[in-house]
Amino acid sequence: MRAACAIIAALLLAAAPAAAQGVPEGLWTARGQETYLLRGGESVQFRVEYAQIPVRAWRLTVDGDQLLCHVNVLRLADGSLLYQQNNESHHEVRIPWGRDEAVAVTITADLSGGGVFTVKILGPPPDDVRQAYGYVMNRGLEALDAGDVGRAEALFGDAARLGEDGAAAELMLAGLAKNRGELDAAASHLDRALGHRLPPELADVGQELRRQLDAVRVRGSFALTDADERLAAGDTTGAERVCRRVLAQTEASAWTRSEAQRRLGRILQGRGDLYGALEAFDQAVRGAADRGQKALGTYDLARLHLVLTNPDQARATLLIARELGLPADLDREADVLLRQLDPEGGP
Repeated sequence: MRAACAIIAALLLAAAPAAAQGVPEGLWTARGQETYLLRGGESVQFRVEYAQIPVRAWRLTVDGDQLLCHVNVLRLADGSLLYQQNNESHHEVRIPWGRDEAVAVTITADLSGGGVFTVKILGPPPDDVRQAYGYVMNRGLEALDAGDVGRAEALFGDAARLGEDGAAAELMLAGLAKNRGELDAAASHLDRALGHRLPPELADVGQELRRQLDAVRVRGSFALTDADERLAAGDTTGAERVCRRVLAQTEASAWTRSEAQRRLGRILQGRGDLYGALEAFDQAVRGAADRGQKALGTYDLARLHLVLTNPDQARATLLIARELGLPADLDREADVLLRQLDPEGGP
């Protein structure tokens, strides 16, 4: 990744086309092998299709021992040249791809002499295969890896509009928007990403991006930072005053107002004003700016229903919070609470 993508590179590593978090490429195994006997100057051409090796990336090797040959690899979808090398006895090319893709491979024996050439397709073991992406998404990932952020973003947008790889495409768009400081746009893309069923490898990435977005937003709001500092110092009266001042400001963003309501709810609940807290949490949920913020407000509301000994409301609200998409730690807590509410049947 280039410097412009540094902030999101770590977050989105799991979405890269390489199998970077699975079996190392040096340990990939042969998924197919063929030998060709060619005379000097003779060529052979064959296709490899995704169905033959349904992975995110694989390696093609052509070995002539001491014999020289030329190898050409074309991506059939757009005719782009992936590899061209002449007069080598050993060729090796890494091929990132996805659903419905195919390549054409041409091997030509050098004029100096022919012989036997061994072709191998190497990939991760079948039990290490993760969800592959489609053509548009993969071209976006390649553009991002090459540092062409504008082209990558356009391709991710195309993938999202086509409905192809919607979760991953929206997640990439969220990370790119966050990288530019466009937090509202990032939150909108992230909401759409979390509206899909994320592949397991992307679930934690999405939640981590949500946490980072919220943290950046809080740091960008002087009032919320002030309220949090007062709460940390035990000054609940001062923190309440700050929150109510935010709520009185018509120009405050929906996200800031919802966060102020959540803090006010916790303050009131700590004082024993449970119905005041109930109203504050309810307003936080109603005014939430995005799906992640609504999930956090709903979780606060569910915990309060437990204190109010409303188990049915608590259970229903916990289920809604989980469906909206809680951070991993709160999701685990919600699961424990649901099991406590229904120890026999579970959630």
